[in-house]
Amino acid sequence: MYDSALALNPDFAPAYYARGLVYFQKGLFDLAIRDYDGAIARKRDVPHAYYGRGLAHAQRGLPDQALADYDSALIQKPDDIDARYARALVYAQKGMRERAIAEFDSVIARKPYFADAYYGRGLAFLQNGLTDRAITDLEAAIARRPQFAEAYYVRGVAFEQSGDRKRAAADFTKALEMKPNSPIARSAQEHLQALGPP
Repeated sequence: MYDSALALNPDFAPAYYARGLVYFQKGLFDLAIRDYDGAIARKRDVPHAYYGRGLAHAQRGLPDQALADYDSALIQKPDDIDARYARALVYAQKGMRERAIAEFDSVIARKPYFADAYYGRGLAFLQNGLTDRAITDLEAAIARRPQFAEAYYVRGVAFEQSGDRKRAAADFTKALEMKPNSPIARSAQEHLQALGPP
């Protein structure tokens, strides 16, 4: 369909963007990037194409390129929560925890029901040694998504670091029950074994 549209009008930027989105959903990130490039070359004011290309760069393990695209998306559309959240994730991945926390703050201010943002900020707080703030954010994430196994696991780590072995064990057990065949479950089991009997 998009090939036909582009054959009729090779400068039709929306067709490049739409086809790029299809490629992205299929995991064909290089082809997605190529089409997002095509959309951007033909119409500079396309924040969704910059955001999509940023996601594709992130999937390819190219965080600097992803950040540049998220920045471009946010210049054109400053209230784009998805681009802001994606940028926070890349900051966290790069170890830029203070910038990640600030970005998560901005996301939460605009979208206070977004469990993943609380989880991301809580993880950044934990990595910065701010255990109490991490626990608060992880509790907020769980309140917004009760089946959030990863949040239970990370909160378990926070409780363990704060010396609350009982609550840590409860959270590791909960994460293990929710996702019994996942990497989270294996890590939770290791923590439970390290904690020993109650």
